[in-house]
Amino acid sequence: MTILTNSLADLAERIKESHAAFSAAQSMTAKKALETGRLLCRAKDKCRHGEWLPLLDRAGVGERWSQHLMRLARSGLKAETVSAIGGIKASLQLLADFCLPVGDEVLVISTDNFDDASKEPIAILWPSAEYPGFYYFGSIDGRTQEVFLLQKPVRGKPLQMTSGEFVSGVWLTIEQFAKGKVAGLEFQIVPADIAADYRNLMLEAAA
Repeated sequence: MTILTNSLADLAERIKESHAAFSAAQSMTAKKALETGRLLCRAKDKCRHGEWLPLLDRAGVGERWSQHLMRLARSGLKAETVSAIGGIKASLQLLADFCLPVGDEVLVISTDNFDDASKEPIAILWPSAEYPGFYYFGSIDGRTQEVFLLQKPVRGKPLQMTSGEFVSGVWLTIEQFAKGKVAGLEFQIVPADIAADYRNLMLEAAA
């Protein structure tokens, strides 16, 4: 075990303290962004024709920024996830890259930029034919070949709770799959002509 000099040990403690404060500040920023987004969603629903822009002007929020905050709130991402992704800007970019598959498409999800050599788990999400608006989810571990299949499909559209918070079954499932590696999430829509191969691979491995 390497023993640090007193000066390095002191620096390590100062870094630890500073980083903890930085992480706490990021978390608070994410919480306030989501709270503002939820309030904007609530206000938007209440506004009549012509009232939205005057409301934003009085609130001191730009129209484009309000759209970003509402998109973030409606996504169903948790504040902890927003912070782990890298903040508001990084989360908005991730959401811009994310879209649910339609028809016979499959969404492939990776935490390592689809690097086969790393053997990191990969997941797929595909629409339920029986329950429109719901999606099946499965993942396979590249090392152990262990397969996980969600027994029931999850709702694609986030639900708004009475508190105003949005909850997304899809994102809760993806976050659980990522196991803290949400900053490295990558998405790829696989077209219908080869999507069946992904579904069959997952189902056969689970059998």
